[in-house]
Amino acid sequence: MCIKKKNGFTLVELIIIVVILGVLVSIGTVLYTNTVEHSRTAEAKSNLGAIRSMAMVYYQENNAYPDDTYLSGTLGLPTGTNNTCSNANYFFQYHIDNVGDATAYRCTSGGKSRDSATSYSLTLTPAGAGSSSPAGWW
Repeated sequence: MCIKKKNGFTLVELIIIVVILGVLVSIGTVLYTNTVEHSRTAEAKSNLGAIRSMAMVYYQENNAYPDDTYLSGTLGLPTGTNNTCSNANYFFQYHIDNVGDATAYRCTSGGKSRDSATSYSLTLTPAGAGSSSPAGWW
């Protein structure tokens, strides 16, 4: 009697492979979305640095802080004071107030956030608030 050798995988082996691949894909997706969120936060911090530089120059020339209109016109960034953004190209919108605090608000509308809990803001405050010396800022 001749015994045939089985070629291929059993159903249990295939199910185990599919489960392992599913776990790896889910871990990779979480790591990817966290990395993307960190890069968006880094971009917002970079934009806040540009706002800080622009605000220092503006303050030295005008003895007052710029407003959001100047901010959007000079740097081309979306402005506002909440987390519902209307610009589809940005994940943050920016605001500078009359005491020099620059804030980046994380957008949650338009599918730009995993969930509403992702909403947060970053704020740069002048270090010497109330000081007339720009060297003491931030």
